This record gives sequence, C-alpha cells and structure tokens, in this order.
Amino acid sequence: MEVRIEKMNGSTNAIDALWKRGFFRDEKKQTKNVSQVISKEFGINPTNITDLLKKRPYLKNDGGWIQRYPPKEEDEISVYYFEPGKPRSCRQNFINILKGLKGDIKICDPYLTKDSLEALELIKNGNVKFLTINKPANIKVSKQDLKDFKIENNNLEIKAFNFDHIHDRYIIAPDRLFLLGHGLSIRNKESFIVELPEKFAKDMIQSLNSIFDTRWKNVQNIVLC
Repeated sequence: MEVRIEKMNGSTNAIDALWKRGFFRDEKKQTKNVSQVISKEFGINPTNITDLLKKRPYLKNDGGWIQRYPPKEEDEISVYYFEPGKPRSCRQNFINILKGLKGDIKICDPYLTKDSLEALELIKNGNVKFLTINKPANIKVSKQDLKDFKIENNNLEIKAFNFDHIHDRYIIAPDRLFLLGHGLSIRNKESFIVELPEKFAKDMIQSLNSIFDTRWKNVQNIVLC
C-alpha cells in the first residue's frame, strides 16, 4: 500500500483535478490549452506549466499531453496538507479538489457556514447531499442565504439532522472517501485531507453510505434547501 503525502500547490493540484475527471484521457492536450483551462477554471496562471506537466507521473508527452494507462496514482492513498497562515492559497487548493468531484456526492459536516455554501456550489458535475446538525449554533447561514443558494444550485440538497450524532466530517464519492480535518472551511489553520480510494476503503465507504442514508431519510430532519 502506497501513501502519497503532498503539500498543496495550486497549479499542480489543478492539473491533478483535471486528470481525475478525465481531461487527459481520450485526446492529446497541448500545453497552451492546459494553461488556458487552468486559468479559466481555477483562476491560476502558472508560469512553469511545462515543467509541472512533466512531473505528473500519470501523463506522457506524445505530441501533446495524454494520460498514461493505467494511471499510476489512481489507487494511492493521498494526504493533502494545507499550511497555516495562507488562507487564499489554501482555499484555492481545496477548490481544486472540489471541482474534481463527480457523480452522487454525500457530505457530512456538523457545521453549515458561508464557506460551506461557497464550497458546495463548486461541485458542478454531481448531485450533492449535505447533512449537518439542526442546532442554531451549528447553522451559521440565514434562511435567505439558503433560499438564494438553492435558486442557482438545483443539484444540491441540504438537510439538518435532529440528533447530535454527527461529529466527523467527510465526503463520500462513488469510488473514494475524503476525510476532512476542518470540514469545508479551510483557511488560516493547519489542516489535512485524507483521500481513500475504494480499493483501500471499500468496507468503510459502504458503512458510511449506509449510516448517511439512514440519517438522511430520518423523518425528523429539517430540509434547509
């Protein structure tokens, strides 16, 4: 079992996010094209894009950048480290992870904040269920915030669970699990995110899916949006 620990870097993790959603899979991409997409989607303008692409082991340059088969990093456990005192870069790096999510996504976090909403609306390629705790101290957004949010994000549902059973923060994707140290609010504090592929966490993913679904269907839940 391999564990990959990496310090989050905006440009390299933008490339990783593109790879994970299949951007390099079927068609060769020119360096200029990759740079343009990163600038448009992630707001990053890397100056050393060629060097960064060369360092990604899942890519090869064959008249253009294309994914190797099979991807070498697909089944690794990844631990992402977010440095303290760098709120803007940490937030941007976390955005790169969120933009790579697709399919049916389930998120559990005992707190719902404006940071949470900003993060959730970045998941454009999936149907998202977000479950939090139904306590005034935990829900730090207004009803109007949620109403406005729902208008532009029909792929998202948010419910508040009426029991104090939610403590851990995680994202369940179809083929992997993300354990979130500070939930969806990553800014000034040191934080880690652990990404567990299904190969290493199949039983855990199944168990959390079952727990999440049971809680999600609870008739006492409050539908927030």
